[in-house]
Amino acid sequence: MGGKTFFAIKIMEVQMYLRKNFGFLILLILIVLLPHLAQSTTPPEQIAEKFVELLATKNYDGAYQMMDS
Repeated sequence: MGGKTFFAIKIMEVQMYLRKNFGFLILLILIVLLPHLAQSTTPPEQIAEKFVELLATKNYDGAYQMMDS
């Protein structure tokens, strides 16, 4: 039982860290995406909208895949 509690506390700590540093995380992601946006033929606004949509729906896998492409 103690292990489950410890795991739950660690998840809460990660969530708090992400909430505090969400702006920094977005900035870091944008810095990673900028070179890709410069080479892309798709309008940057459309890419940004799709990325924000993925984050808003908590589709983090899709957002990571978008960063990798």
